[in-house]
Parts: sequence; structure tokens; C-alpha cells
Amino acid sequence: MEKLTHAFVINNIIIDPQRNQVQHSDGVNSLEPKAMALLCVLAGQPNTVIAQETLYETIWPGRVFSPSSLQRLIALLRKALRDSSKSPEIIFTHAKQGYSLEAAISKPQTGTKTPAKTLLSVFSMLFLTLVIVAYIFSRPQPTLSDTQAFTFTALAEFNGQFSPDGKAIAFLRQSADKQTELVVRQLENPGQDLLLPDVQIRDFTWLTNKQLLIAQTDSEAGKLIRVRLTQSGIQPQHSLPATRHLRNIRHLLKGPGSAIYFVAAHPDTVKTDTRQSVIMQLDLISFELKTLMTLPAAHDIVDLAATPDGLYVSLFENRKVNKLLNIDPDSLSVNVINAELDGRYKLAWSSHHNRLILLDSLKPAVFTLEANNQLVTVKHALSTGVLDANLYQDKLLTSRAHQTINVFNNQSPDAALIHSKYEDYLASVSPSGRSVVFVSNRSGYPQLYMTVQNNQPEVIFTNPGREDFISRAIWHPNARQLVFAADKKVYRFDVATRELSALPIAQPITRVEYWQTSDLPGTDVLYLTHATQTSTVKYDTDSGETELLPGPEHFIYASNTHHIGWQDNTLRAATGVSWQPGSGQIRHAFSVGERILVQVTAPGAQRLLEFDPHLNLLSQQPLPKSAQFVSSAFYSEQNAFIYYYSHWQNIDSDLMLSQLTF
Repeated sequence: MEKLTHAFVINNIIIDPQRNQVQHSDGVNSLEPKAMALLCVLAGQPNTVIAQETLYETIWPGRVFSPSSLQRLIALLRKALRDSSKSPEIIFTHAKQGYSLEAAISKPQTGTKTPAKTLLSVFSMLFLTLVIVAYIFSRPQPTLSDTQAFTFTALAEFNGQFSPDGKAIAFLRQSADKQTELVVRQLENPGQDLLLPDVQIRDFTWLTNKQLLIAQTDSEAGKLIRVRLTQSGIQPQHSLPATRHLRNIRHLLKGPGSAIYFVAAHPDTVKTDTRQSVIMQLDLISFELKTLMTLPAAHDIVDLAATPDGLYVSLFENRKVNKLLNIDPDSLSVNVINAELDGRYKLAWSSHHNRLILLDSLKPAVFTLEANNQLVTVKHALSTGVLDANLYQDKLLTSRAHQTINVFNNQSPDAALIHSKYEDYLASVSPSGRSVVFVSNRSGYPQLYMTVQNNQPEVIFTNPGREDFISRAIWHPNARQLVFAADKKVYRFDVATRELSALPIAQPITRVEYWQTSDLPGTDVLYLTHATQTSTVKYDTDSGETELLPGPEHFIYASNTHHIGWQDNTLRAATGVSWQPGSGQIRHAFSVGERILVQVTAPGAQRLLEFDPHLNLLSQQPLPKSAQFVSSAFYSEQNAFIYYYSHWQNIDSDLMLSQLTF
């Protein structure tokens, strides 16, 4: 099928496939690559009806036909071309047949003779461009300053939100017994808080200066309850019946007009292990519910931000990449704004400045999203990432966590093997059990440490770039070397010589999944997670050759003829055999020699299961409640099974106020 690949014109609109841009006379719209590919196919056969199945096979070759995926791309094209579905002028829908692009296609004009008026216009545009460039480079950099504590107690305070008039702040406070209460504090009278205790609050949002909407953690119904501020306290009013069939309501957010946005568990998958999520819109007047987007279990919604024109979504996809999306609630079109965010970003919309603010929850990093969808760094003095963020005019309210994480093993569950007042985690024990490598924030940012026979830990990777993430170290079976990923590179550490070297891998890498070794030549292979693509990089350490393996699954075991991958809540072998837990979720899966270990968490209980390479279950044992993340294991000379895990302790968070200046 003919497909245009060079720039072309549709009704005075310039289409640039190489840049994925649609250029109008008064601005430029960006398209995601698949939408541009669809436009090029339609423009390759103008004024011709092309069947839906043909278009789908061209864009997604080899996949099962899905009309909704094609409809989403058509909606994106109409929006970029400023066309209408009700009265189209460019893209037409032909019921039960397909789509057509009704327009004359031409090449961009590149004439050599320029009339005087055109020259004058060119000089005017050049002058205007110079003025704009001068303004961009001369204007001050956005700055976050004057940070001070709004709360500072031994309890965990989080999810702070300004009232619509900015005169009060509501937040959640969790006591030592894990009970959560809603607190409303008037800024002009901070000594008299209003409290709503012990109602199982998961989330909330302001409706008016006197009303809030609360999402409860009720297991029987997804309750949304209106509450009202009075002189005597916070008084519950009534629950909204429209959401009673939903579960796990979170990211509650007031939108424009009577709209409310939130995330919930997909009602059709609540009692299954697929665990899909949905982003929904609720109209508080008509109580109409609308599904804006459905997401698989491997997609974690980090945050939402409502604007007058749509909804921004910070999405952590396949446990690898943070994407920024924009949803148009009317057309249900989804636009990818940025597909390669390096972190897990919380969002805050500034109606005062008409800008989106992005704050990383993993490391101290702040950006603003400009009109051209470019991220601009905000100058700041933050020392950590943030849990959440909220804006009123130039005031930014954030939550910042402080926590202690210690490392234990099943031989001494009552005494931490690695403990400090900092975060020590991702412990990786050597095959002999003699040494343990772990990540620690003892210096204020992640570094890699090694302890030998429980002696004083030493730093083996200083993390000079102060990256927010260092992956779990993977040992060679001979215990003489280990590899790990940081700052999108893969490092190898020699235990005997203490030599650290970066491997010559061109692709950006976020973690090392598995180290395949054998006595045969050419079988020393690393399986690595690509940092920006849903794929695995296979790296031969002898030849230096790399191979890109498509697909989102994580390789947890591999041999010359066999492998096992982990995706969502399923383990799948190369032979076609698969395994899923009967109940609960896979928290972590990894291999030790010829054994596959799987940590499964379920309400009230968790287990550690042991499989052979063909996914035959060999054993299972209950895990202590404190074993929040099993990171590694080894078999002793007496064949005793010893596993290492991290336990989060002394978690605290406080609210902080900052000044945002543009």
C-alpha cells in the first residue's frame, strides 16, 4: 500500500512525517508516530475508501484487529487537522467500510522567485523570531524557593491541598496505629484545626471553600462522600450512589465545572488477577460516569492534573518508563506529550500561570511544561523527591517522606543484618553467601555498598551523577564479579581487584535482569531492560554484540534453549507453559541457579514459591509480614535455603510550603 514519507500539503496544512508535525499557518501540532503513519497511508490514496482492517494491518501488522485503537488514532488526526467528526471536511467515516481522506495532496512550495511582499513578510517574521529568541534567553529561569515546614510532627502528614480561595489547607494525617484522619487548617487561624477522624479515608478533593469530596477505603463499595465544614467541625452529608459498583478509588481530582476525575479498579476485573485500572469522569450534577481510559495492570498511574481543556496523566508503563499523556474528555483522544520521562512524576496545574508543573517522587527534580510541550528545568533547592504536590497561585505545597529501610534474612528475622537510620535496600547476596551488595541512601543519595561476612560496609559505586536509581546487583555464579545499572549504563565490578568499569553498550539501560553463563563459548550473556523502549537488550559479554528482543516481559531465567519471562502477573516459559497465582500478585520473581523464586502477596498473607526451569512447583513457604520485598537468596553448603528481604520502618512524611516564581 502506498504511504507518503516526505512532506506534503493537505488544504494548506503542511504535513511533516519525519518530525511527526502538522503545521498550520498559526501554529504546529505534534502527532504520535502511529497517528502520523495512519495519516500518511490515507494521504497515499486520497479520495479513496480504505477498509478498517487494511488500515489496522498496515499500522499494527500481525496483531488482532481492534476498532477502538484505530478510532483513537482517527480522533487524534481530526484534532491535529482541526477537522470535525460531525461535519468533516478532510477525514470521512464510512459506516462498516472504513475511512477516506477527501482532499487534494500536493508538495510544499519551494519557488525560487520571491515577490516584494513576500520578502517583506520574511523579514518581518525573521525580526519577530529574533525578538522571541531574545526574550526566551533573557527571561529568568523558573525558581522554587523559600521552602519551609508546614507540618513537622512524629506522625505522617501528606496529600496537602489548598482550598479554592487559598485560605485553608486540608491534608491527611496517619497516626501510629495506621488510622487516617482528615485535617483542615485555616491559614489565618492555624491553632484550631477541624478534624474528621477514623472514616477510612483514601483520598479527597475540595469542591468549594466549604465542601470536600472524600473517597473511602471501603471494601464493599467505592464510596464517595460529601462533607461540609461547619463551626463545630467536619460534617458528613451524603454518599454518591453512582460509584458504589467501583473499588479502590484514588487520585480524586476536581475538574472544570461539575466534573470530577478519579482512578478506580476496572469493575469487570475486581475479582480476577488482571487488575486493570480505569480513569473516569463523574458529573456531580447528572451523576453520569464516563470511562476516559482503560489501563492494564502493568501500567501504574502516578498522578493526574486537571486543566480547563483536558486531563494530564503521569503514567509508569510496564515498570520501566514514565510517560506524560493528555486526555481530551470530550473526544476521548489520548495524546502522548512525553514518552521518556526519567523518574516518577507528580503533577500540579497552575491556573495562575496556565502551566503544568512536574515534580519527581524519586529524586529532587522539577520541570514546567511549556506551550510547545518542551520541559523547562525549575531551579530549586530540594534535597529529596516529593510524594504529592498542589498549587495555589505562587504557593507550592508538597509532601516529603522520611523512612528507614533495613535488610533481614529468614535465619534472623528479629535482627536486621544491615541497619541504619537511612534507606538500605535491594540486597543481593553472593552465590556463596559470603558477601552482600546493597543500595543505601546514607550519603543523601543512592550509592552501592558491599559487606563481606557482615563486616563494615564499603562503597563500591559512588554514583557521581547522583542518579535516583541503582538497580539490584546481579552476581556471576563464580561470585568474582557482579553487574548493575545506573545512569542508563551497565557497570561491572571485579570483587578481587575492586575494579569498576562501564560496559560498552550503546542502548540506554535501566536494570540488569539476568546473567546467563555456561562453560560453552559465546554463552556469557546479560539480559537488560531498555530504558526507553518496551524491550529487552541481549548483550554478549565476550563479543560485545547486542540484540534487541521485543516485548515487555522481564527475563528471569535463560539458557541456550530455554527461557522464562515475567509480565504483569504471569510467568511464561519458552515452551508455552505459563503460571499465575491463584490469588494475589507477583511482587518479585528472580532465579538462583536452576531455581525460580517468586514472591506472591495477597491480603493478610504472602508466600515464597520455588519452581524448576519448567515451572513445576517444588516448594512454597509463608513469608513473615515484615518481608516486604524479597530481593535475593542462596543455598548454603548444607542446602539450606536463605533469602534476603527489605523491611520499611519508621515511615514519616511532612508538608512543605515553597514559593514558585516564573
